[in-house]
Amino acid sequence: MNMLSFPVHGSKHDVLGEHRAMETRFTISANARIDATTKTWTSDHWEGFTGSVVVLLTDASGNILHATDTHTYDVNGVYIGDPSREDIWNETIPEDALQNMAGYAVWQTDTPNIMITPDAFKEWAEAIAPITKAFVSQEELVRSRH
Repeated sequence: MNMLSFPVHGSKHDVLGEHRAMETRFTISANARIDATTKTWTSDHWEGFTGSVVVLLTDASGNILHATDTHTYDVNGVYIGDPSREDIWNETIPEDALQNMAGYAVWQTDTPNIMITPDAFKEWAEAIAPITKAFVSQEELVRSRH
């Protein structure tokens, strides 16, 4: 039997290290819906990160009754893009989990993403091209002197 009164409000702020942070605020309503906002940000100048959040519903003994889908968000370093974002998400909670819910936990973590998109590769190539040209020009100059 549920001993909570709805709506249930919760939040968690996590500093994930290396200038990375996430904060999720949510409301669980009696109609079995969770509405949440997750803010993901970094203060690192050059390196962004990928962060993920899952909200877990627990019973009175701390057993997990339900886990939301994993919600994953990317941010860029301060000097190379948008270092902060705020995303709104919602899900339906199974009725049996809602009826037996006595608590919750929020799990937020850095989830490295090593996928290189074509756009990212193009950006890196464009950034490296002038350096490569300068290096090749210097080598040609050295060879012409010998």
